[in-house]
Amino acid sequence: MSEIDTAELTVLVRRTVAEAVGRADDEIGDDDTLVGLGLDSLRALELAARLEKRLGARLDPWLLLDRETVAEAAEGIAEQLRADGTGRTEPEPGGAATAGGRRELSDGERRLWFLYQLAEDSSGYLLSCGLRLRGPLDPPALQAAFAAVVTRHHPLRTRYAEGPDGEPVAETMPPPAPFPLPVTDLRDRADREQAVRAAAEEDRHTPFDLGAGLPLRARLLRTADDEHVLLLAMHHIAFDAWSTAVLLRELTTAYRAHREGTDPLAALPRLEEGYDAFARAQRRGSVLRRSRLAWWQRYLEGAPPRIDLPGDTDGAAPHAGTHGFDLPTDLVARLKEFSVGEGNTLYTTLLAGFLALLRARGAGADLVAGTPVTGRVTHAYQQLIGLFVNTAVVRADLSGTPTVRQAVDRVRAAVLGVRDHQEPFSEIVRAVNPPRVPGRNPLFQVMFDMHSLPIDLLDLPGVTVSSLDGRPVSLNTVEAAGEEAKFDLTLTVEDRGERVLCALEYEASRFSRHWAEEFAADYARLLGAWAHDPDQPLAATLPAAASAAPPSVLTGPAEPLDDLAAHRLVEDHAARHPDDPAVRDGHEELTYGELDTRAQALAHTLRREGVRPGTVVGLLLPKSASLVTAALAVWKAGGAHLTLDPRYPAERLRAMLTESGCRLVVGDPGLVPELADAARFLPATPPPGDTGGTDRTGDTDGIGGTGDHLPGPPGEEADRTAYVVFTSGSTGRPKGVAVTHRALLNNFRAWSAAYHLDQVRAHLQMAGSSFDVFHADLVRALCSGACLVLCPQDALLDPPALLRLLRENRIGFAEFVPVVLQGLLEHLEEQDADLSFLRALAVGSDAWPAGAHRRLLRRMAPDAVLANSYGLAEATVDSALFTGDPAGRTDEQQVPIGRPLRNTRLYVLGEDLRPVPRGTPGELWVAGAGVTAGYLGRPDETARRYLPDTVAGAPGERMYRTGDRAVLLDSGDLVLLGRVDRQLQVRGLRVEPQEVETVLAATPGVRRALVVADPRGATEGLVAYLVREPGADPDPRQATAIARRALPEPACPGHYAVVDTLPLTPNGKPDLAALARVPLAAAGAGGARTAPRTDAERAVAAVWRELLETDDIGADDDFFERGGHSLLLTRMVATLRRRHGAALALSEVFRQPTVAAVARLLEQTGRTAPAAVPPRRTAARTTVRIGADGTVLAAEDR
Repeated sequence: MSEIDTAELTVLVRRTVAEAVGRADDEIGDDDTLVGLGLDSLRALELAARLEKRLGARLDPWLLLDRETVAEAAEGIAEQLRADGTGRTEPEPGGAATAGGRRELSDGERRLWFLYQLAEDSSGYLLSCGLRLRGPLDPPALQAAFAAVVTRHHPLRTRYAEGPDGEPVAETMPPPAPFPLPVTDLRDRADREQAVRAAAEEDRHTPFDLGAGLPLRARLLRTADDEHVLLLAMHHIAFDAWSTAVLLRELTTAYRAHREGTDPLAALPRLEEGYDAFARAQRRGSVLRRSRLAWWQRYLEGAPPRIDLPGDTDGAAPHAGTHGFDLPTDLVARLKEFSVGEGNTLYTTLLAGFLALLRARGAGADLVAGTPVTGRVTHAYQQLIGLFVNTAVVRADLSGTPTVRQAVDRVRAAVLGVRDHQEPFSEIVRAVNPPRVPGRNPLFQVMFDMHSLPIDLLDLPGVTVSSLDGRPVSLNTVEAAGEEAKFDLTLTVEDRGERVLCALEYEASRFSRHWAEEFAADYARLLGAWAHDPDQPLAATLPAAASAAPPSVLTGPAEPLDDLAAHRLVEDHAARHPDDPAVRDGHEELTYGELDTRAQALAHTLRREGVRPGTVVGLLLPKSASLVTAALAVWKAGGAHLTLDPRYPAERLRAMLTESGCRLVVGDPGLVPELADAARFLPATPPPGDTGGTDRTGDTDGIGGTGDHLPGPPGEEADRTAYVVFTSGSTGRPKGVAVTHRALLNNFRAWSAAYHLDQVRAHLQMAGSSFDVFHADLVRALCSGACLVLCPQDALLDPPALLRLLRENRIGFAEFVPVVLQGLLEHLEEQDADLSFLRALAVGSDAWPAGAHRRLLRRMAPDAVLANSYGLAEATVDSALFTGDPAGRTDEQQVPIGRPLRNTRLYVLGEDLRPVPRGTPGELWVAGAGVTAGYLGRPDETARRYLPDTVAGAPGERMYRTGDRAVLLDSGDLVLLGRVDRQLQVRGLRVEPQEVETVLAATPGVRRALVVADPRGATEGLVAYLVREPGADPDPRQATAIARRALPEPACPGHYAVVDTLPLTPNGKPDLAALARVPLAAAGAGGARTAPRTDAERAVAAVWRELLETDDIGADDDFFERGGHSLLLTRMVATLRRRHGAALALSEVFRQPTVAAVARLLEQTGRTAPAAVPPRRTAARTTVRIGADGTVLAAEDR
């Protein structure tokens, strides 16, 4: 065609379309839509190839999908021809005639080689199938056919290796002579079918050696005189789906030629180009690459780093599972009709359905999935065997309230954008630079793949070909799963005309076969709802997809509630067993009789000072027997105690006093002098001989001897407030909640049953006194008649000392936070020690991995209880427990939080506050006896978080919004999935970033602050980005000081950056990926520093640099001021002990936490390990910072 005649071109296009879709010329009009005629992406490739041959010019196959009608397609082709010139395009020289030797690798080959190097024994990228051949097969002819195919397609005889510069190289090897096709005779075996299945399974899981040069293997099993089974295995580095069709078609041609006595290789059509031409063209890149990669950077900006799709974890070790299913033929017809009517391909509709179901299953509304896109854009490439497929990344936004039609349109727009900006996947990854996680694919973890290839092309004379199960051969037959899943979830669909065949490959360590079957059924139900009414809201179709599942509602056992206060149980035990040990703090021990007598005396004083039911009394005391006595005394007087840990910042303690309305404090104002004017103070020890009397109003105090009750109606004292505890507040002020005796005793009864507390004689108390677990420890021990052992802070920081303390005090129960328990577990494993003396152990307040749980179980007695607990201050410490072995969870996954305690209800609700189906993620809500009345003095916040319990429908009942995402497994256990808000958990403390941001905004020169979890993933702490006022230069050291005066240590950021503005995503949210590239400075960094001067100082500084991730360490730097915390301090001491053989005392290090001071300790030799219980120091001489988990963070002698 020297000149372009549009009318003539239209006729040519119409005739070629008719051939491609199997219709007569006169059945197709110029105004017929191409999609309506059945054109999809693969048929567009075929049509473009036919037109290329007739026009003698290369065409963009996607152009055909962009034009709606035949006439518009012809006009588009004419425009391209005019732009490119009308001369014929000759094949690139080289091609099929390329001689053996080294060649360039395509992008796909490079990626598969990299994955192969990561796990050479993996079968994750192996394609395999078994074909049953019934009839007179000629094995030599089949062997000759394989040899011909391997000879002409270089990828089938390529060996891969690492070159001298580390770059992979591909070397074309001589064809094997003969092609290896072993034949195994099974005719005499009675278990032939079992042997076939075993051989197929072995073949599927046998990896390839890519250095050997033959990524294809075949094997024949003879099962009868006229029946064989052909086992085929191919490595994905040399094969894609299209290659499978080419292989089977060419095997047919070559087999027939050999049978007819002609040369099989000569019988095959000439190749215009070889695979090396594709690799060279791809490596050269496109002139548009830079702009296309910039588009990808914008497109994936702010995308979720991973889809955390919750499963039910039916398997323990990572491996692949597959589930095959078909869509009903009537549904396929309706879906195709809908797709044509919308101008979409069936691919787009099915992909949209897959993404919508992922959203329904808890993957979120911002969805990212991988999808293969073919690189066979020319007729020459369509003749070849090789890896031409590229991986594209489709990101779809299904948020808001779109209709089904609108949701599909959103996915179509995403698909078109991706198609128009194709670049090799590795180039996209390099440009976007997402966070890398070992063992996880970058950018996406779910894959959608669709084929419409006729691959049942193995047509051997006189031989019937079927899959092993007797069904027709399909692509899913060939793409059988290897031993390992390539992604978390892969849905492959195959359009076979009236039928759509589907295969779901899943990571069986996360998803069970039952889960996969339910997912497949949900997929068909969802698509059925779409086809029925595409104008209905998308959300209306999502619950229908899982309507068969029961609702995510768990109800704990209904048990009678106590009508008394917690201290009555303590008094009862004191009356019956006064000589039993009650409290031990390392300095003194009180019996139950002594404890009750002291508490009684202090209670008289409190009554005279005006304490009545509802009065909040502060306790400003170190963790000691005196603190326990004071807490009991407040209860006896009818009041509620507010524990004020003297190691908290003074500003924080003052805010707690103000918010709770506390005007009376038991303790020593000298512990925190800044609070001396905040309340009236009473000493913890009443005057000698104080046995009661008249209060400030002239009334008698109403307290007599042990067991006497204050006047009031039955059950009244159970509804009194027992304690007030504070949590982080999003407004910058801590939030207080009041817990009643009834709620506290309800949990005590649950703990008693779960932990067998009647068999425990001693409890170890580790939590900080301002932490709600302190109150749980108090009642678990004293209400069960056991001894409460208060753990010294030095022992808490030192695993060897902690283990000695546990053993020497014969502890039967203890509750740990994970960070402390991890250190103890590592010490147990190093020393081959155990905790067989414990009756029960609980872990809570933070994520707890299943691997550590199982390791710990092995070091406990067989009948001991190991529990993972879940709860919140707003719902009385604990609401759920999981005990036993987390079977099916991988080592990295969290242990489930289990099931609700007695008189507790747990709901997983959707946005409409209705229970979601089991297996569907939602927000976790708590209801029942433990839910508190609300936040003190915060009606707006209370109304937002505490709602009427519409699930149970009980009048007056309320449910609490936890903010935690969760899913109810088929096992009946709950698993946490993260947060629905910004709240973070840092070393056991729930932190509202908004509170920290409000505090930091008071720093001079700071316009606003953003506080997030470390976006680099480098630390467990917080990172603060300070946005400067115009022209200002805020000092992060000043921000650090402000934070430490107002916040608990875990809430203080460990690293800072000063920025002019915050980078935002297109949705207006902070761009965490961009922030991860902003340089950070450790807290306290800046200013002139004295360089380390001695070898010891340099050794200490080297360890600090590793732990604090900064090079700027001076000899006088304070470990805590530079962003360290108690857990890092423990690691620092352990590292110095290991490297230098010095018996450093942890307690001395945290009292002198500078490089120079630690270096002086390091220089001293022959030191012994510190005692488990250190000599007592007067609290007035030491100011200590403490974390919410009770660990000491720093100490300063006054």
